[in-house]
Amino acid sequence: MADIPEFSIQPANTTLEEYSAVNLSCSANVGRPRGMVTIWKQSISSDERIQLGSSSSSVTDNRNCSVYANLLITYNLSRSDHDFIFSCTSKNIHTNDPAPSIEVGPITILYGPSKISFEVRPNHTHYYVEDDIHLTCISDGNPRPTFRWKFNSTDIMENRKYSFLNGNATVGFVIQYLNESGNYQCYVENYVNEKYMIKNDSITLTVKEQNIIPKPIATESCFRGACSFIEKCYENENTAVCSKDIWRIISIFFITLSLIMGMATVSLCVLLKIQKQRKGYIKDGVNSGDGEGRNYETLGSRETHTYPSVTQAVTVGLEERNYESLSNGMTDTYSSIDERALRDGEGAHYESLGSGETHTYSSIQSNVSI
Repeated sequence: MADIPEFSIQPANTTLEEYSAVNLSCSANVGRPRGMVTIWKQSISSDERIQLGSSSSSVTDNRNCSVYANLLITYNLSRSDHDFIFSCTSKNIHTNDPAPSIEVGPITILYGPSKISFEVRPNHTHYYVEDDIHLTCISDGNPRPTFRWKFNSTDIMENRKYSFLNGNATVGFVIQYLNESGNYQCYVENYVNEKYMIKNDSITLTVKEQNIIPKPIATESCFRGACSFIEKCYENENTAVCSKDIWRIISIFFITLSLIMGMATVSLCVLLKIQKQRKGYIKDGVNSGDGEGRNYETLGSRETHTYPSVTQAVTVGLEERNYESLSNGMTDTYSSIDERALRDGEGAHYESLGSGETHTYSSIQSNVSI
């Protein structure tokens, strides 16, 4: 039967740096026949053992009737060996399990930050203003590393905008501006046996302006009937539904508004033109000045009256003149004035009643057709 082996690890330290080389030495009296020793490693969180090596020869001590097996292994540690136990067993063909064994460990492996990876929630190709973002920097290290963040090389500090979780490994914020597109850098740091270790990497976020599409206003089904001209038919949960087309409504509104404005403009132009014509008629029809007068001699009495002002109105197709005496308020209406001699040897020829002229007539015929 094999004896309990002697097992050692050099350097004799259970806290070692990553990539350190250690010598694992095991020896035991394994007896006969075909005795051997084996070195193993096993995680404290698993029952599975991993064989690192076994002896292939033995030494016989005839004086003590003993057979010794020896094994020496040089092993390079990695971070995956953290919290592993190293052991050695001895046995021969007559040894029942479990074989005699001895253990060293668990071993603590010190290492700097591992390669950085990122987790983004939600994970999209681009983002919009008011999106809620959580960036997580994933990196391992022993001792546990610290995390810090930068945005476009500017330190991100915890404040009303930014919040940190998981020992600063996660930064959360709500996008407020388009210029928040850029590089978000994560720095991971620790000390291994007083040596400063650091790794950093960055992730780029793209913020775009959101195109807001008006949501259709669903009304009755349009499966069997056509929608109105301000609606369109679309499928919603396998059902044909009429919905208000907001852009069509807006177009109709502006077209109607344009027509109203156009009609108002035309009406205003016509009104201004009419007012302008009326002012022209009044200007042409009224001619009076200081010291101006006309003398008209009555037919019966041959009296002559002088009127300082005359108001004249002209009607198309029928000429009419009103002469108002400013002295006695008398007004005579004449359909026309004979442009020829009124009576033989009487009066004068009527030529015009232009402004600034004074004419004397001995007789006026009141109703004469031209």
